[in-house]
Amino acid sequence: MDIERQLLLALDEGIIIAFGILACVLGYLYWFCQKIPLIGLSVEKSLKDKNAFGAFLGKWLLTIGLLTILFPFALKLVGKELWWIYAVIVLAAILRILQRCPGFYKK
Repeated sequence: MDIERQLLLALDEGIIIAFGILACVLGYLYWFCQKIPLIGLSVEKSLKDKNAFGAFLGKWLLTIGLLTILFPFALKLVGKELWWIYAVIVLAAILRILQRCPGFYKK
């Protein structure tokens, strides 16, 4: 029973790290490669400044991705209370993205 539990925990950590890597890759593509069409073709046509939007979105996605990658390791050091801190940080980042994104569109 103990081995099964450890395997499940390792699998959970692997999934969390995989999602963090995915967020980092998307952040890199948006920030440095300016791959805005990954969001949608109509989005790129309606942007004022494609480079500023890519940099803004890429920085936040990289931040969320790095936090997600480091989360399983920090969880072992700090404890279960870290879930709340992580949730608040990610929620604040998502709200910041949603608040700022409309400013990048043409009127």
